[in-house]
Parts: sequence; structure tokens; C-alpha cells
Amino acid sequence: MNLQDTFRKFHIAFEVLDNQLESLTKIQQNFIEYKAITAEQYSVVQKKRVEFQASNADISTSRSIKSNLNKLQKVIKIKLELATKLANFYNNEIENLKPIQKNYSALINRYTKKLTKQKNRDLFHRNLNVLSTYNQDQLSRSLNTFIHQGNSLFSIKLWISKVKLIQKSNPFETISFTLLLIIVIAVCWRFKRFLVRLESGDFFKKYPSIVFPSLLLKNSIFLFGMTVYLYTYVQVQYFSLISGFVHIFIDVLITWLFTRWGLLLLDNWNEDKVQIPPKHKKQLKFVLLFIRWNVIGFLLIRWGFLENKFIPVVSRLPLEIVLVGVCLYFWKTYHQTEKRGTEPSLKSSSYLIGFTWISYSIVFAGLLFELTGYGNLAVFWYQGWGKTLIASMWATFILLIVREISSILKTEKESEDDVGSVAHYQLRWFSIRLIQLIGPIMLMVILIMIWGGRDTVMSNTHFILTYRFSMGKMGFSLMSMIYAILILLGTHAISRLWRKIFQNRFLHDSRIEPGVQDSVTTITVYVIWVFGIMFAMNAFGLDPTTLVVVFGALGIGLGFGLQNIFNNFMSGLILLFERPIQVGDDIELNGVWATVKKINVRSTLVQTYDNASLIIPNSDLINNQVTNWSFKDKRLRRDISIGIAYGSDIVLAKKLLLEVANSKMRVLRYPEPEVLFRDFGDSALVFKLRFWSLVDYFIQVESELRFDIDEIFNKNNIVIAFPQKDVHLHMVDSKVEEPKQEDDPEKEKSDT
Repeated sequence: MNLQDTFRKFHIAFEVLDNQLESLTKIQQNFIEYKAITAEQYSVVQKKRVEFQASNADISTSRSIKSNLNKLQKVIKIKLELATKLANFYNNEIENLKPIQKNYSALINRYTKKLTKQKNRDLFHRNLNVLSTYNQDQLSRSLNTFIHQGNSLFSIKLWISKVKLIQKSNPFETISFTLLLIIVIAVCWRFKRFLVRLESGDFFKKYPSIVFPSLLLKNSIFLFGMTVYLYTYVQVQYFSLISGFVHIFIDVLITWLFTRWGLLLLDNWNEDKVQIPPKHKKQLKFVLLFIRWNVIGFLLIRWGFLENKFIPVVSRLPLEIVLVGVCLYFWKTYHQTEKRGTEPSLKSSSYLIGFTWISYSIVFAGLLFELTGYGNLAVFWYQGWGKTLIASMWATFILLIVREISSILKTEKESEDDVGSVAHYQLRWFSIRLIQLIGPIMLMVILIMIWGGRDTVMSNTHFILTYRFSMGKMGFSLMSMIYAILILLGTHAISRLWRKIFQNRFLHDSRIEPGVQDSVTTITVYVIWVFGIMFAMNAFGLDPTTLVVVFGALGIGLGFGLQNIFNNFMSGLILLFERPIQVGDDIELNGVWATVKKINVRSTLVQTYDNASLIIPNSDLINNQVTNWSFKDKRLRRDISIGIAYGSDIVLAKKLLLEVANSKMRVLRYPEPEVLFRDFGDSALVFKLRFWSLVDYFIQVESELRFDIDEIFNKNNIVIAFPQKDVHLHMVDSKVEEPKQEDDPEKEKSDT
């Protein structure tokens, strides 16, 4: 067993011990609380007993009550003693485990430092040239060992025995591994179908920069999913029996995946800016295939012949020599092709020249490390550059996609004027800027991990994420916060999926009213959210005692500033259970006609017939008068008033009105339409056409009826009257005597 496997075993044991200490601490805390409650009960019973002895009670009653109090006090005393013993027992267990935990922590720190030193020592340790020190006898023995171990390595009996040993050692781990693998395969299959659907549409025409990433993922999705799954599973679980083989198998999958991406990229390369001649494509494909099989062979040889240093070196040298030769030949033929100009060649540019010298540096430095005895450094050098190339490729894809989406957003910005489009634009703009901010940071972190900083990055990240902040008895960390956020996001996704499946598939053919379906679905979604919030709070680190405090504070808040919100919440529950208003109902509120679109926790969303969205608090719908035109059914009675001129044939007018009403499909046959002679108006004979229709389209029916009435009255010479007034003018004589002025007695008195 090597040092890495020992370190992983110690780390797993430390995590198990840490979880055990945490569970024991919670149990101890529960017993301490139970002890305090029992002590309080004991003191209350003791006080009642003293009070009863001091009182003057009946002798027979006093004896029975006193006996019961004594028994109760003894029982509570026994409970108190047991709670004290259990609390002390768990306290002793915790105190005994804490030094072990401390020793494990110190041991893990020492192993971490030792592993780091060993990696650095092995990486920069110079070995003597194996080829020069080997003689003919050693070479023949190595070859015989190679043949013998190769036969045992590919023996079917060996692998069958290992599989049986795994099944016997931990069958649950095998079952969980298989189930997770099936889930990963199903997800990959669904994702591949999604990419195929994107190809059949116009999505790639709008976003051409996604063509290459989609092509790579579609043709390697199962290999990619398997690699990611195994790599993640190995980081979490420990395969004690086949640990070395699992790591080698993951390296083989990574090698196959990287070369697969390279081959797909060459097969589908058709960029005009950077052209690759067919001859050079064949050369590069040959190199990738040679790298694939040589690296896989080297990995298997290194795993099977770990103690033999000669065979791994011999397996590496052909690859390094071929890489140098291919690099020299490729760039030489490229320059010759460019000078002749007989074929389309790669455009000469500064970044291409830099890429040429980088490729020279990589292959020559790797061969130099190998020949000078730094074999481990050569392997690390090639692995680092291969992973860097793949990371740079995907970073370039993401950069091109973000740039393309950003440019499309700029062109679409001017045409998006409505509120929904503006909000959508702002969300996409924020997402793009967030990717542009986080992307370079993530790329730098990945490059640091590739070039030897993986342990440092992972350890520091783990320390930051698991560092616990304490606030009284409550403790939380960034990891617990991430868990809580993931649970809430998962709850949101589950609730949306549940609403879609439950309402559209399960209740679709039930013939239940749409409003009832929506109410039942909303209630079940609320239940899902209640459990999701409870799980999230538990994952965050809130214990039940803290939850009681939180709900107590919430109750105080309800008494002060949150009573309106609570009132709206309770009104929303009343709307869901009592269902005076349901989704899809047509209501009239303060003279405004609208359709109920959604009943939320605090408010109800309605949409008027003018396409205006109104957000109405639920309490207003409960406390105020609301006319629900579709409460029992959607039938609606409407009246159309018609005034015809005096002297018209009223029997014919009635017949024509009924004929028009009965000719409309959206006018209900029961109750039947009827015509009422309402009044003798000042200017017309007033009739009223009364009919029944549905609330969904009664406005259109009224309009169509008015058009038809006007048309049929014109054909039958029935005049629709309009207001009239007769003005009578009377002629008088122009010579009109002025009235005589009467004598004023007061004036006469003043004159005298």
C-alpha cells in the first residue's frame, strides 16, 4: 500500500470520527435539556408536596394524594438520575474521542506535508539512465517479467475474483455505484437527445459558435459522463481493493476523451480564418491516434510493473521521439507549402508563430527531461500541457459563445421595448457579465490545479467552505449555506416539475374544473415548499430550538409590522380552500372586468380585458365586494336595445331579431333568445333583444349581433330611429302696443 492510499484511509476515518462526535454532541445536548426539564418537574412536585402537607385536607384524601405525590416524585427522581448518568456517559465518550480526533488531525497534517514533500522529491528526483545501466541479463529478466505479468494482468479469472471480492466486502457500495451509474447514463442520453433537437432547429443558425462544443459533447457524451462520474466518485469514496486500477482506468478514459475531442475537431474543421490542409489533417490525426494508444499502453505498464523501472521508460521513449519528429516534420512541410502556395495553408500570424515555438519547447523539453533522468518530471510536463490545451480549448469556446450572445443582445436591444423583453434582456446581460467576471478566475484556478497546485487549492477551498461560524448554540459554514441554497433550488425545480406533471398529466383527464385543479396543485406545491424550507434550515445549521425562537420572533413581527402580510397569506389560503375565486374566473372589481391568472401566497394576479395586469392583495378579494361572472357557470345574460321608427312593422321587427339571434352559434339555445317591447320612446319604439352566451366571448357576440341587425333591418326597410324634436314657430304682428305706465302714488306725493 502506498502513501496516498494510507492518507486516504486516515482521512476517511477522520471524517467518520468527526461525524460520530457531532452526533454524540447532539445526543448529549438533548439529554442535558431533558435533565433540566426533569429537574424542574422534580422541584414543582416537591413544592406541591410541601404545600399539600401544610394544608388542612381530609385524612383519607390526604393519604391517597400524598402517596401519589411520593410515587411521582420517586419516578421523576429516577428519570433525573438516568438523564444525569446518560449525559455524563456521553460526555465521557466525547472527552475520550476528542484526543483521538486531535491525533488524527495531527496525523493527517503530517501525512499531507509528507505527501507534498514526496511528490516534489519524486518529481525533481534524478534517476540514473536506466538504459545505460541495464545489461543483457537484466534486460532478458525484465522481458520475462513483462510477459508473465502481462498474462496475469489480462487473465479473466483475476478480474472475476476481484469483482467477487468487492461484492462480498461491501455489497451496498456496489449497488449504489451501479444505480448512480445508471442515472448518469440516463442523464447523458437525455442530454444527447436535447442536442439532437437543437441541431434540427434554427438554434445553431442563430448561434453558430455553439456548433463545435455541441458536436464534441454529442459524440462523446457517454464517455464524458463516465469519466466525470468515476472521477467524482473516487474523490468521495475509497476503493480499497482496486484503488490503483480505478485511478489508471480514469486516466485511460481521460486520454481517450481528450484524443476523441481532437479527432472530432479535425474531422469537422472548416474555418475560413484558419485553414488546415487535408494533408496536415491526416498527419495530426495520426499523431493523436499514436498518442492515445501509446499513453494507454504506458499507463497499463506503469500500473502492472510499478517496481520495474526499465519497461515504463522504454514505453515512454517512442512517444517522445515520435512527437519531436512529427513536430519538426509538420512545421517544415507547413513552411514549404506556404512558400509554394500550391494549397490553402494556415495564415501566418504572430499567434501562430508563437504556437510553433511553444510546440517546439514542449516536445524538446520533455525529451530532454527523459534523457537526463527526470522521467517523472517529463510525465508531469506532458500531462500538464495536454490538460492545459484542453482547458484552453473549452475556454476559447466559452469566450466565443459569450461574445456572440453579447453581440446579438446589442442588436436586439433596440427592438425590445415591452417590459417583459427588457427584463429578459437585463437578466441575460447580467448573466453574460457574471460569466465574463468569473470565467478568467476559474480558468486561472484550473491552470493552477493542473500545474501542481491541486492539493493546495483543494485544501484551502475545503477549509474555507467548512469553517464554522458560531453564534451561541448555532453554528453554520459556507458549505452549509451552499447546501441550503442547493436544497432550495432543488425544491424550486421539484415544485415546478410537480406542477407541470400533476396538473397537465395526472389531472388533465379528470374532468375536474380548471380552478379546482389549480387550487389542489397550488396546495401540494406549498406542502413541497414547507418541507424544502425545513430541510434547508436544517442543512444550514438551525436546530429545532432555534426554529422555535425564529417562529416566536415571527409571531412578534406579525403583531407589529407583518399583520397585513399575514392577513394576505391567510386570505390566500381561504381563496384556495373555499374557492370563491379560482384561476380562469372572470371577475368585475370596481367596474373593471378581468380574468384571474394566478393566486399567489400574498396576492392574486388578474389580467384586464385591456391586457393590463393587476396585482390585488388577497385580503381585498375576501373583504370587498367582487362580482364573479363565472362562479357557478360561464353563462351570461346580455341585452341589446334597439329603437325603430314609429310606423314600422313591429311583428316583422321581432321576427327579424329572433332570426338574427338564432343564427349565431355562440348564442345559447337554452334559455332561448327573446324580444321585449320595452317602451314608446320620444323618438322610437324601444325593443330589447335578450340572449344568453358565455362570458368568454360575449363582447364579440354583442358586436356581431349589432352588425347583423343593422344589415337585416336595412334589407327589410325597417328604420332604426334616432332622437328627433319638433320645433313649432308662431308668427306675431310687429305692431305691438307698449303697455301703459301706471301712475305711481308715491311719486305724486313727492311732487306735491
